[in-house]
Amino acid sequence: MNAFFSTHYEQARERFRAAVEQANGQLTSYAVEVDAPDSGAALTMDVAILGDAHSRNAVVVSSGVHGVEGFFGSAIQTAWLQRHADTSAREDLCTILVHAVNPYGFAERRRWNEDNVDVNRNFLLPDESFQGEPDGYPLLDGFLNPPGPPPRLDLSLLQLLGLCLRHGYAPLAHAVTVGQYEHPQGLFFGGTSPTASQRIFQQHGDAWLGEAERIIHVDLHSGLGRFAQYQMLAPPTPVAEKWSDEVFGADNVQVVGRKKNVYRARGALTEWMTERLSQRTLLSVVAEFGTYRSLRVLNALRRENRAFHYSARDSAAYASAKAELLECFCPASTRWRRTVLDSGLHILQQAAAAVARISR
Repeated sequence: MNAFFSTHYEQARERFRAAVEQANGQLTSYAVEVDAPDSGAALTMDVAILGDAHSRNAVVVSSGVHGVEGFFGSAIQTAWLQRHADTSAREDLCTILVHAVNPYGFAERRRWNEDNVDVNRNFLLPDESFQGEPDGYPLLDGFLNPPGPPPRLDLSLLQLLGLCLRHGYAPLAHAVTVGQYEHPQGLFFGGTSPTASQRIFQQHGDAWLGEAERIIHVDLHSGLGRFAQYQMLAPPTPVAEKWSDEVFGADNVQVVGRKKNVYRARGALTEWMTERLSQRTLLSVVAEFGTYRSLRVLNALRRENRAFHYSARDSAAYASAKAELLECFCPASTRWRRTVLDSGLHILQQAAAAVARISR
Protein backbone atom coordinates (compact mmCIF):
# COMPACT_ATOMS: atom_id res chain seq x y z
CA MET A 1 0.00 0.00 0.00
CA ASN A 2 2.87 2.40 0.63
CA ALA A 3 3.48 2.33 -3.11
CA PHE A 4 0.15 4.14 -3.55
CA PHE A 5 -0.30 6.36 -0.47
CA SER A 6 2.31 9.10 -0.67
CA THR A 7 3.64 11.33 2.09
CA HIS A 8 3.70 14.58 0.09
CA TYR A 9 2.41 16.06 -3.15
CA GLU A 10 5.64 15.79 -5.15
CA GLN A 11 5.90 12.07 -4.39
CA ALA A 12 2.26 11.48 -5.35
CA ARG A 13 2.72 13.41 -8.58
CA GLU A 14 5.84 11.46 -9.57
CA ARG A 15 4.20 8.13 -8.76
CA PHE A 16 1.15 9.03 -10.82
CA ARG A 17 3.20 10.22 -13.77
CA ALA A 18 5.38 7.08 -13.68
CA ALA A 19 2.28 4.88 -13.62
CA VAL A 20 0.84 6.73 -16.62
CA GLU A 21 4.06 6.18 -18.57
CA GLN A 22 4.11 2.50 -17.64
CA ALA A 23 0.50 2.15 -18.82
CA ASN A 24 1.35 3.86 -22.14
CA GLY A 25 -0.99 6.74 -21.41
CA GLN A 26 -0.90 10.25 -22.81
CA LEU A 27 0.03 12.75 -20.10
CA THR A 28 -0.47 16.52 -20.10
CA SER A 29 0.46 18.83 -17.22
CA TYR A 30 -1.25 22.17 -16.59
CA ALA A 31 0.57 24.59 -14.30
CA VAL A 32 -1.41 26.72 -11.87
CA GLU A 33 -0.43 30.26 -10.98
CA VAL A 34 1.57 29.55 -7.83
CA ASP A 35 4.51 27.35 -6.80
CA ALA A 36 4.78 24.93 -3.91
CA PRO A 37 4.97 26.94 -0.66
CA ASP A 38 8.17 25.36 0.73
CA SER A 39 10.08 23.76 -2.14
CA GLY A 40 9.17 26.28 -4.83
CA ALA A 41 8.42 23.39 -7.19
CA ALA A 42 5.88 23.87 -9.95
CA LEU A 43 2.36 22.83 -9.09
CA THR A 44 0.38 21.12 -11.82
CA MET A 45 -2.89 19.45 -12.54
CA ASP A 46 -1.84 16.30 -14.42
CA VAL A 47 -4.25 14.68 -16.87
CA ALA A 48 -3.78 11.16 -18.23
CA ILE A 49 -5.71 9.80 -21.20
CA LEU A 50 -5.68 6.07 -21.86
CA GLY A 51 -7.38 3.77 -24.34
CA ASP A 52 -9.19 4.97 -27.43
CA ALA A 53 -9.22 8.77 -27.50
CA HIS A 54 -11.95 8.60 -30.20
CA SER A 55 -14.22 6.27 -28.24
CA ARG A 56 -17.88 7.12 -27.72
CA ASN A 57 -17.50 5.93 -24.09
CA ALA A 58 -15.43 7.70 -21.43
CA VAL A 59 -14.76 7.33 -17.72
CA VAL A 60 -13.39 10.44 -16.00
CA VAL A 61 -11.84 10.21 -12.52
CA SER A 62 -10.89 13.42 -10.70
CA SER A 63 -8.99 13.72 -7.43
CA GLY A 64 -7.73 16.42 -5.10
CA VAL A 65 -10.45 19.00 -5.71
CA HIS A 66 -10.18 19.48 -1.96
CA GLY A 67 -6.37 19.51 -1.89
CA VAL A 68 -5.55 17.35 1.14
CA GLU A 69 -8.04 14.73 -0.09
CA GLY A 70 -5.64 14.18 -2.98
CA PHE A 71 -3.55 11.84 -0.82
CA PHE A 72 -6.18 9.11 -1.00
CA GLY A 73 -7.49 10.08 -4.45
CA SER A 74 -4.02 9.88 -5.95
CA ALA A 75 -3.55 6.45 -4.36
CA ILE A 76 -6.70 5.13 -6.06
CA GLN A 77 -5.77 6.60 -9.44
CA THR A 78 -2.21 5.27 -9.28
CA ALA A 79 -3.39 1.82 -8.17
CA TRP A 80 -5.91 1.78 -11.03
CA LEU A 81 -3.15 2.52 -13.53
CA GLN A 82 -0.95 -0.25 -12.16
CA ARG A 83 -3.58 -2.90 -11.57
CA HIS A 84 -6.16 -2.22 -14.28
CA ALA A 85 -4.23 -0.78 -17.20
CA ASP A 86 -5.86 -3.43 -19.42
CA THR A 87 -9.31 -1.99 -18.65
CA SER A 88 -8.14 1.56 -19.29
CA ALA A 89 -6.65 0.47 -22.63
CA ARG A 90 -9.87 -1.07 -23.97
CA GLU A 91 -10.61 -0.11 -27.56
CA ASP A 92 -14.20 0.84 -26.71
CA LEU A 93 -13.28 3.07 -23.76
CA CYS A 94 -11.40 6.30 -23.11
CA THR A 95 -10.19 6.67 -19.51
CA ILE A 96 -9.33 10.19 -18.30
CA LEU A 97 -7.61 10.61 -14.93
CA VAL A 98 -7.42 14.17 -13.59
CA HIS A 99 -4.82 14.21 -10.81
CA ALA A 100 -4.61 17.01 -8.22
CA VAL A 101 -7.35 19.40 -9.37
CA ASN A 102 -6.21 21.69 -6.53
CA PRO A 103 -2.44 21.08 -6.41
CA TYR A 104 -1.71 23.92 -3.99
CA GLY A 105 -4.06 22.50 -1.39
CA PHE A 106 -2.52 19.07 -1.95
CA ALA A 107 1.02 20.39 -1.50
CA GLU A 108 0.09 22.60 1.46
CA ARG A 109 -2.05 19.91 3.13
CA ARG A 110 -5.13 22.07 3.25
CA ARG A 111 -8.60 21.78 1.77
CA TRP A 112 -8.55 25.17 0.08
CA ASN A 113 -6.31 26.71 -2.59
CA GLU A 114 -3.73 29.51 -2.38
CA ASP A 115 -6.49 32.15 -2.15
CA ASN A 116 -8.39 30.26 0.55
CA VAL A 117 -10.94 29.20 -2.06
CA ASP A 118 -12.84 25.96 -1.73
CA VAL A 119 -12.46 24.79 -5.32
CA ASN A 120 -15.58 22.62 -5.01
CA ARG A 121 -17.60 25.78 -4.32
CA ASN A 122 -15.97 27.66 -7.21
CA PHE A 123 -17.49 25.87 -10.22
CA LEU A 124 -20.53 28.15 -10.39
CA LEU A 125 -22.98 27.79 -13.25
CA PRO A 126 -23.20 30.55 -15.90
CA ASP A 127 -26.26 32.18 -14.31
CA GLU A 128 -24.73 32.28 -10.81
CA SER A 129 -22.64 35.06 -9.29
CA PHE A 130 -19.83 34.91 -6.75
CA GLN A 131 -21.98 36.49 -4.06
CA GLY A 132 -24.05 35.47 -1.09
CA GLU A 133 -23.95 33.15 1.89
CA PRO A 134 -26.35 30.75 3.64
CA ASP A 135 -28.72 32.43 6.06
CA GLY A 136 -27.05 31.03 9.16
CA TYR A 137 -23.44 31.68 8.21
CA PRO A 138 -23.11 35.25 9.61
CA LEU A 139 -24.20 33.98 13.04
CA LEU A 140 -21.45 31.36 12.93
CA ASP A 141 -18.68 33.47 11.40
CA GLY A 142 -17.20 34.54 14.73
CA PHE A 143 -16.89 30.94 15.83
CA LEU A 144 -15.85 29.40 12.52
CA ASN A 145 -13.27 32.01 11.59
CA PRO A 146 -11.84 33.61 14.74
CA PRO A 147 -8.83 35.91 14.25
CA GLY A 148 -5.60 34.76 15.79
CA PRO A 149 -3.69 31.47 15.97
CA PRO A 150 -5.11 28.35 17.63
CA PRO A 151 -4.67 28.42 21.43
CA ARG A 152 -2.70 25.76 23.27
CA LEU A 153 -5.80 24.70 25.15
CA ASP A 154 -8.39 24.32 22.42
CA LEU A 155 -11.98 24.15 23.67
CA SER A 156 -13.54 24.70 20.26
CA LEU A 157 -14.93 21.18 20.05
CA LEU A 158 -16.95 21.82 23.21
CA GLN A 159 -18.10 25.16 21.74
CA LEU A 160 -19.14 23.35 18.58
CA LEU A 161 -21.13 20.82 20.56
CA GLY A 162 -22.84 23.72 22.33
CA LEU A 163 -23.79 25.31 19.01
CA CYS A 164 -25.25 22.02 17.83
CA LEU A 165 -27.35 21.72 20.98
CA ARG A 166 -28.51 25.32 20.67
CA HIS A 167 -29.29 25.46 16.95
CA GLY A 168 -29.49 21.81 15.90
CA TYR A 169 -26.97 19.92 13.79
CA ALA A 170 -28.87 20.08 10.48
CA PRO A 171 -29.17 23.92 10.31
CA LEU A 172 -25.55 24.24 11.37
CA ALA A 173 -24.33 21.80 8.72
CA HIS A 174 -26.38 23.53 6.03
CA ALA A 175 -25.08 26.99 6.95
CA VAL A 176 -21.47 25.82 6.97
CA THR A 177 -21.18 23.49 4.00
CA VAL A 178 -23.35 24.95 1.22
CA GLY A 179 -20.71 27.54 0.33
CA GLN A 180 -20.25 31.25 1.01
CA TYR A 181 -18.82 34.14 -1.03
CA GLU A 182 -18.58 36.97 1.51
CA HIS A 183 -15.79 36.00 3.94
CA PRO A 184 -12.48 35.55 2.07
CA GLN A 185 -10.62 34.07 5.05
CA GLY A 186 -13.55 31.95 6.13
CA LEU A 187 -14.34 28.28 5.76
CA PHE A 188 -16.05 27.14 2.53
CA PHE A 189 -15.27 30.39 0.69
CA GLY A 190 -16.13 29.96 -2.99
CA GLY A 191 -14.01 32.83 -4.32
CA THR A 192 -14.74 35.96 -6.31
CA SER A 193 -13.98 34.60 -9.80
CA PRO A 194 -13.06 31.30 -11.48
CA THR A 195 -9.91 29.71 -10.07
CA ALA A 196 -7.05 28.41 -12.19
CA SER A 197 -8.49 24.92 -11.65
CA GLN A 198 -11.85 25.88 -13.11
CA ARG A 199 -10.23 27.69 -16.04
CA ILE A 200 -8.21 24.59 -16.93
CA PHE A 201 -11.40 22.54 -17.05
CA GLN A 202 -13.12 25.21 -19.15
CA GLN A 203 -10.28 25.49 -21.65
CA HIS A 204 -9.31 21.83 -22.01
CA GLY A 205 -12.18 19.65 -20.82
CA ASP A 206 -13.77 19.19 -24.24
CA ALA A 207 -10.44 18.13 -25.73
CA TRP A 208 -9.96 15.52 -22.99
CA LEU A 209 -13.34 13.99 -23.77
CA GLY A 210 -12.92 14.03 -27.55
CA GLU A 211 -15.86 12.32 -29.25
CA ALA A 212 -17.27 10.66 -26.14
CA GLU A 213 -21.07 10.61 -26.06
CA ARG A 214 -21.57 8.49 -22.92
CA ILE A 215 -19.55 9.56 -19.88
CA ILE A 216 -19.35 8.49 -16.26
CA HIS A 217 -17.46 10.96 -14.06
CA VAL A 218 -16.33 9.94 -10.57
CA ASP A 219 -15.03 12.74 -8.31
CA LEU A 220 -13.11 11.27 -5.34
CA HIS A 221 -13.66 12.85 -1.91
CA SER A 222 -13.18 11.94 1.75
CA GLY A 223 -14.18 13.15 5.20
CA LEU A 224 -17.95 12.56 5.21
CA GLY A 225 -19.60 9.40 6.46
CA ARG A 226 -18.76 6.32 8.50
CA PHE A 227 -15.14 5.22 8.84
CA ALA A 228 -13.82 3.44 5.72
CA GLN A 229 -17.30 3.23 4.15
CA TYR A 230 -18.41 5.11 1.07
CA GLN A 231 -21.48 6.62 -0.50
CA MET A 232 -22.12 8.00 -3.96
CA LEU A 233 -23.71 11.45 -4.24
CA ALA A 234 -25.34 12.33 -7.56
CA PRO A 235 -26.95 15.57 -8.77
CA PRO A 236 -30.72 15.27 -9.32
CA THR A 237 -30.66 14.76 -13.09
CA PRO A 238 -32.71 12.36 -15.27
CA VAL A 239 -29.58 10.33 -16.08
CA ALA A 240 -28.70 10.04 -12.39
CA GLU A 241 -32.25 9.08 -11.46
CA LYS A 242 -32.27 6.41 -14.16
CA TRP A 243 -28.75 4.98 -13.95
CA SER A 244 -26.93 5.72 -10.69
CA ASP A 245 -28.52 2.88 -8.73
CA GLU A 246 -27.95 0.38 -11.53
CA VAL A 247 -24.32 1.34 -12.05
CA PHE A 248 -23.20 1.63 -8.43
CA GLY A 249 -25.89 -0.20 -6.44
CA ALA A 250 -28.97 1.28 -4.83
CA ASP A 251 -27.56 0.91 -1.31
CA ASN A 252 -24.53 3.06 -2.21
CA VAL A 253 -26.15 6.00 -4.02
CA GLN A 254 -27.90 9.11 -2.77
CA VAL A 255 -29.37 11.44 -5.34
CA VAL A 256 -29.18 14.91 -3.79
CA GLY A 257 -32.65 15.99 -2.75
CA ARG A 258 -34.02 12.50 -2.14
CA LYS A 259 -33.07 12.43 1.53
CA LYS A 260 -32.76 14.94 4.34
CA ASN A 261 -29.35 16.20 5.45
CA VAL A 262 -27.79 15.72 1.99
CA TYR A 263 -26.98 19.31 1.08
CA ARG A 264 -26.71 20.69 -2.40
CA ALA A 265 -23.52 22.72 -2.38
CA ARG A 266 -23.07 25.69 -4.68
CA GLY A 267 -20.21 25.54 -7.16
CA ALA A 268 -19.67 21.77 -7.10
CA LEU A 269 -17.64 20.23 -9.94
CA THR A 270 -20.19 17.46 -10.57
CA GLU A 271 -23.04 19.93 -11.19
CA TRP A 272 -20.81 22.11 -13.37
CA MET A 273 -19.85 19.08 -15.45
CA THR A 274 -23.51 18.10 -15.77
CA GLU A 275 -24.47 21.57 -17.02
CA ARG A 276 -21.49 22.00 -19.34
CA LEU A 277 -21.93 18.57 -20.94
CA SER A 278 -25.70 18.69 -21.18
CA GLN A 279 -25.56 17.73 -24.89
CA ARG A 280 -23.88 14.44 -23.98
CA THR A 281 -25.10 11.62 -21.77
CA LEU A 282 -23.31 12.15 -18.45
CA LEU A 283 -23.54 10.51 -15.05
CA SER A 284 -21.40 12.64 -12.71
CA VAL A 285 -21.07 11.45 -9.10
CA VAL A 286 -19.07 12.13 -5.97
CA ALA A 287 -17.56 9.05 -4.35
CA GLU A 288 -17.36 10.12 -0.71
CA PHE A 289 -15.30 8.01 1.72
CA GLY A 290 -15.95 8.38 5.44
CA THR A 291 -13.31 9.05 8.06
CA TYR A 292 -14.20 10.48 11.49
CA ARG A 293 -17.25 12.10 13.04
CA SER A 294 -18.28 15.29 11.32
CA LEU A 295 -17.67 17.49 14.38
CA ARG A 296 -14.04 16.35 14.56
CA VAL A 297 -13.58 16.98 10.83
CA LEU A 298 -15.13 20.46 11.03
CA ASN A 299 -13.00 21.31 14.06
CA ALA A 300 -9.88 20.20 12.16
CA LEU A 301 -10.82 22.49 9.26
CA ARG A 302 -11.39 25.40 11.61
CA ARG A 303 -8.09 24.86 13.44
CA GLU A 304 -6.06 24.49 10.24
CA ASN A 305 -7.60 27.65 8.79
CA ARG A 306 -6.57 29.63 11.87
CA ALA A 307 -3.06 28.20 11.79
CA PHE A 308 -2.67 28.92 8.08
CA HIS A 309 -3.63 32.58 8.44
CA TYR A 310 -2.16 33.44 11.84
CA SER A 311 0.56 30.95 12.91
CA ALA A 312 4.21 30.81 11.89
CA ARG A 313 4.94 27.98 9.48
CA ASP A 314 7.62 26.59 11.82
CA SER A 315 5.38 26.67 14.90
CA ALA A 316 4.09 23.66 16.80
CA ALA A 317 0.51 24.91 16.36
CA TYR A 318 0.93 24.95 12.58
CA ALA A 319 2.40 21.44 12.46
CA SER A 320 -0.26 20.06 14.78
CA ALA A 321 -3.12 21.56 12.76
CA LYS A 322 -1.71 20.15 9.52
CA ALA A 323 -1.25 16.68 11.02
CA GLU A 324 -4.81 16.58 12.33
CA LEU A 325 -6.26 17.75 9.02
CA LEU A 326 -4.37 15.06 7.11
CA GLU A 327 -5.56 12.43 9.56
CA CYS A 328 -9.17 13.58 9.14
CA PHE A 329 -9.06 13.26 5.33
CA CYS A 330 -6.56 10.42 4.85
CA PRO A 331 -6.32 8.40 8.07
CA ALA A 332 -3.09 6.55 8.75
CA SER A 333 -5.07 3.42 9.66
CA THR A 334 -3.97 0.45 7.55
CA ARG A 335 -7.53 -0.85 7.62
CA TRP A 336 -8.93 2.45 6.33
CA ARG A 337 -6.40 2.69 3.52
CA ARG A 338 -6.76 -0.92 2.40
CA THR A 339 -10.58 -0.75 2.48
CA VAL A 340 -10.76 2.58 0.67
CA LEU A 341 -8.31 1.45 -1.99
CA ASP A 342 -10.30 -1.73 -2.66
CA SER A 343 -13.61 0.16 -2.70
CA GLY A 344 -12.26 2.87 -4.98
CA LEU A 345 -11.00 0.35 -7.52
CA HIS A 346 -14.35 -1.44 -7.37
CA ILE A 347 -16.19 1.80 -8.12
CA LEU A 348 -14.01 2.48 -11.15
CA GLN A 349 -14.55 -1.07 -12.39
CA GLN A 350 -18.31 -0.55 -12.07
CA ALA A 351 -18.07 2.68 -14.08
CA ALA A 352 -15.94 1.10 -16.83
CA ALA A 353 -18.30 -1.87 -17.11
CA ALA A 354 -21.47 0.24 -17.31
CA VAL A 355 -20.58 3.35 -19.34
CA ALA A 356 -21.43 1.84 -22.73
CA ARG A 357 -24.99 1.12 -21.52
CA ILE A 358 -26.06 4.45 -20.08
CA SER A 359 -28.63 6.48 -22.00
CA ARG A 360 -30.95 9.38 -21.41
